[in-house]
Amino acid sequence: MIIGLGVDLVSISRLGRLLSKVSTLERNLLSLREREFSIRSKAGSVAAKEAMIKAGIFKGFKNFDKIEICRGLDGAPSVVVDKDLMNSACDGNIDIRISISYVDDIVVAIVVYQKTCS
Repeated sequence: MIIGLGVDLVSISRLGRLLSKVSTLERNLLSLREREFSIRSKAGSVAAKEAMIKAGIFKGFKNFDKIEICRGLDGAPSVVVDKDLMNSACDGNIDIRISISYVDDIVVAIVVYQKTCS
């Protein structure tokens, strides 16, 4: 059953400027692995994480470094969430679907949050 949908847009150049100005921002927004990404992929991760919050997956949660957006061999994004965070966010099984697209300086992420009760 779909219980949440989230969408977010991020300006790649704006994120780049913010990361260069605020020294702690990258550490707060991105996992260790994501910090090695290009600025374009970093923006995709930030947009996906914001979309997850908007979908209601982690209400009020802002420790984005505990959520990692991974890319498969085919480039498809998926999410890896800290085990303790996932346990506190959900009693049952969940499925998080992510789509990330880029146009010029803008990245958009869409997240569908499904919960399966057992």
